[in-house]
Amino acid sequence: MLKAENISYQIDNKTLLNNISIEFNTGETTLIVGANGAGKSTLIKVLSKELNPTAGTITFNKQPIQSFKTSELAKVRAVLSQSNELAFPLLVEEVIMMGRYPHFDNKPAATDIAICKQAMELFDITKFKDRNFLTLSGGEKQRVHFARIVAQIWNNNTTETKLLFLDEPLTFLDIRFQLDFMNIVKEFIKQQNLIIIGVLHDLNLAIKYADKILLLDNGNLLKYGTPKEVLTSENIEKTFKITPHLYQKNKEETYLIF
Repeated sequence: MLKAENISYQIDNKTLLNNISIEFNTGETTLIVGANGAGKSTLIKVLSKELNPTAGTITFNKQPIQSFKTSELAKVRAVLSQSNELAFPLLVEEVIMMGRYPHFDNKPAATDIAICKQAMELFDITKFKDRNFLTLSGGEKQRVHFARIVAQIWNNNTTETKLLFLDEPLTFLDIRFQLDFMNIVKEFIKQQNLIIIGVLHDLNLAIKYADKILLLDNGNLLKYGTPKEVLTSENIEKTFKITPHLYQKNKEETYLIF
């Protein structure tokens, strides 16, 4: 379990997060939504220990996340940031092996090599493994980075819970690969002991793939719960200043039309 208690974050006398308390459970995908400037990326950075909260505490498996050494945390927590540029002409398989760096000292073990191979197969990029990363398209690069972070926290015959943070992961991907990626995430969490926390702008994708949705409004936690509980017409209008039409295709599928 990842637990945040009364966390706030301020910079230059501006409050970006205000007194947020929430629990994230193993086996759940929580997607953070909100208008531009709501504090979504800031919350991801605070929860992942990239930023220290101004106030409040964060615990992972009942241990303060601040007590983790960086080297320890890197073995159980992976973050896909909005910007993942590389300046060096590495091969794709070398980029993916970077995800295993926290797990070995001098050279990768057979386990590390096997995990990277599985990660490439998961994202269907084995055919790129000998390519110069810099020659790939934006979408192809994003898929390589997906494989890299998955390799970082791949549970190899363990029951340890790990954390996967996704900050706007669908950037650069066309609609086919957006759906492919989200399907992979949902399948991956069934196979691994994971807590997945991500930021998405597309509310319909959030409804389709989230177990829980966290709605932020100007740094405040407006609502947290299932997609149907959170993405109501009232909440969307309050947050985005636009009124949606809810289309109920069947008991399982709801869509927002703007």
